[in-house]
Amino acid sequence: TQGLQTRLVNSLRDSGIAALVTERLPASTQALRIHGTIRRYERVKTGESYAVSVSLEMRVEQDQGEPIIEQEYSAEVPAADTTINSSVAAFGVALDQVFAKFYGDLVALKGDAHAR
Repeated sequence: TQGLQTRLVNSLRDSGIAALVTERLPASTQALRIHGTIRRYERVKTGESYAVSVSLEMRVEQDQGEPIIEQEYSAEVPAADTTINSSVAAFGVALDQVFAKFYGDLVALKGDAHAR
């Protein structure tokens, strides 16, 4: 899970969506807080090959804990071949697709003072 968190943090930092994106912040600091739960993270046999399936439940909360996004984001990506390395690469692509969908919803919040 730490790897997923790091990947999301780096993705959000690289996007420039906010002046500060961090994994740790004092509770008293006004900010949007992102929580995620892994719902599915599997390598699935599909006939003679494999695919990966990733599903993350993401929640974005305002300062008082009120959710402003609470949604499941999913992606399925076929592996290039039957090797574990191909499946690992497919997981990376699936995660990037999930994070891109989530990022799209975050961008829609840009009108909120916290997302500027």
